[in-house]
Amino acid sequence: MLPGLAYPVYTCVCPQTKWTFDVRCLTVSEEDKLLQSATFGYQMLHNLNEVIYRCITAKPDTVKTFEDFRKKVTQKDRDALLYSLVQASDADKQVIETTCFSCRAQETVTVKLSDCFSATLYEGEEGKILEERPTVTSTVGEWDIVFTLRAPTLEHERQVMTYLGTKPTVNILTLLLITEKIEFKKAGEDTVKEEATNLSDIEVAVRSLPSKVIKKVRKAYQTTLGKYGIDLKYKFICSSCGATNEHTIDLVEALFRTVAGE
Repeated sequence: MLPGLAYPVYTCVCPQTKWTFDVRCLTVSEEDKLLQSATFGYQMLHNLNEVIYRCITAKPDTVKTFEDFRKKVTQKDRDALLYSLVQASDADKQVIETTCFSCRAQETVTVKLSDCFSATLYEGEEGKILEERPTVTSTVGEWDIVFTLRAPTLEHERQVMTYLGTKPTVNILTLLLITEKIEFKKAGEDTVKEEATNLSDIEVAVRSLPSKVIKKVRKAYQTTLGKYGIDLKYKFICSSCGATNEHTIDLVEALFRTVAGE
């Protein structure tokens, strides 16, 4: 960093933890670091997290190191930080290659991210969402199965993706991220007969459950912790069939479009 050089800065209020960060624009070296890892997987996410952290110019007192950042920032918070990084890098205008839901025709649309942006902020105090543990119970046969949920942090993401490795398990990934533990009780009783608390046991338990139980867990997460976050949606009318489409903008793709200068 050159001393005395003023970089554009964007202030971000994270939707889940409500931490406030100031984020500056990307430098050429940081863009290079991202371009070297533009593939899906944890290495890409790790590089992304490192670049975001390097671009933070002001942060809450509770975040003193990169390790603190991983433990105290959630995945949905990172979305907001990504949006701020793109804005600080003067890339509000995006040209997106998209597809019509109706006729599958390819379209090129130009959008302003700021026109698509909306956010739902956690109502509680700063950082308190990290302590929240809502539960959801399903009865399967003679068992009450109790999931304890959490707002997954970047550290939880690191642990889960390291555990899964190259397993093609998108559904399992999500459940491992949002689940802290699973308890098994005899229906109508309070005593826990079995408990899954590590990633291996939780994975085994999830794989053995009916899909309706997992759908209930996902819905419970979305109506409690998961509803807090940012949303970026745009609409366009297909030039081929005239259908109105609504799509969600992928912030990682938006960042790489910014880095690539598209």
